[in-house]
Amino acid sequence: MLEQVAMENSRLHLCIERLKEEVVAVMADQQRRAEDIEALETERRELCELLLRSWAEDASVTAVRGSSRLHPAAARCAARLINPASPPRSTQSRSTASCTACRRS
Repeated sequence: MLEQVAMENSRLHLCIERLKEEVVAVMADQQRRAEDIEALETERRELCELLLRSWAEDASVTAVRGSSRLHPAAARCAARLINPASPPRSTQSRSTASCTACRRS
């Protein structure tokens, strides 16, 4: 009987060690994913800034009657790209969205 208890105890210790290893692996994977998310978010912000600069340059080149402002739909789209967590304005219908990213949200 004592041998059986000792064997079961050893088996449980092995299971505990395996579970600890799995927890460490999951935590490392979670850290890697968090770093990947941060890298993607940084890249998204940089691309949005580049897009806004390009839009501003395009607006200044293609300005009509001396107006260098972005088209209102493009400005709304740019604002949503910069801050995607902001809720859409109730006055803006989906049909006025000027890019695919805005239409999807």
